[in-house]
Order: sequence, then C-alpha cells, then structure tokens
Amino acid sequence: MAELEKKDGAKIKTVARVAKFPTREAYEAAVKSGLLDKIIRQEVKAEGVEVTRVDGNILLNEGINQGIWPLVAGASGVTPYNNANATLGVGDSDAAESASQTDLQGTNKLYKGMDPGYPTYGTDQKIVFRATFNETEANWTWNEWSISNTANINLNRKVANLGTKNGGVWVLEASLQLS
Repeated sequence: MAELEKKDGAKIKTVARVAKFPTREAYEAAVKSGLLDKIIRQEVKAEGVEVTRVDGNILLNEGINQGIWPLVAGASGVTPYNNANATLGVGDSDAAESASQTDLQGTNKLYKGMDPGYPTYGTDQKIVFRATFNETEANWTWNEWSISNTANINLNRKVANLGTKNGGVWVLEASLQLS
C-alpha cells in the first residue's frame, strides 16, 4: 500500500499597503475618479501619492483563541470583525512582535473603523480590511499596525516603518489570505 503523503500546515499571507495622499483634495480626486483601489494596489500612479507595501505579520494568541476559533465555532457573544466592529490600528512602537501581545505597543496609537464596504471577503481565501486616517489623525511615525475589533481583540501585529505621517490622508489596507 502506498504511503500517504503528509501535508499539514496552513499558511497565512499578509500584505499591508499604505497610500499616502498629500492632501484631502488628492484623496477625494482618487475616490471620485474610481481609482482609489488601483492606486492602493499600485496598478496606477497618482501624482504626489506614495504607496508603501509591507509583507508578513504575526497572528496574536488572543486573536486566535478569542477571535478566530470562537467565530468559526459559532460561539455566542463573540464580536465579529465586520464593518461595524473591525478596526485597523497604527502605533509608533518598534518593539518586536510577540504572539503573546494583546495590543499595539506604542505610546501613540489610534484604531480606526472600517471604510464603507470593508472588510471584503469571499474570494481567493482572503479578507481585506481598509481604514482612512484623515489629516489630523495619527500624525507620527507608523512603526506598527494591527487588525482589531471593538472588543479589543487583536488578530495580528506587524512591526514595519510605514513612514511618518504629518497631515495628508493615509489609507491603510491589510489583507490576510489563507492557503
């Protein structure tokens, strides 16, 4: 009898992108023209707009144990990561990621709710979260980011310098893809 091939180990691929619009007008022009998605995904360039891409992250124990598995099992009383409850957070800490962390580590941090229509899911084994940070919000060096919910259950944390925000409108998009 042939030996069965063993395959075990799900993979998660994470991509985060930050589109940095120098002004509210530049952001609104991208939205009005219908090019925001293409700009974020670097399919088209927009004058004065920089896009930073970072791959990878670490899932946090609390996100797995108190978020993912209870939601998969249909547990009652669990806060979903839907449009009403999901948030993307940015902070200024460059402390290394650890699965035992339960929050962003920075002194300065801000969690923003989802843009309309996000998160998206249902194709390519992927969920995509997106939040827009306005001119007066999160004006510091973005060294870390996380997906959380209104119950403060963080799914993940990534340390990467995404740049220093000083005004302008920044759009953070993070996708998690399982395979």
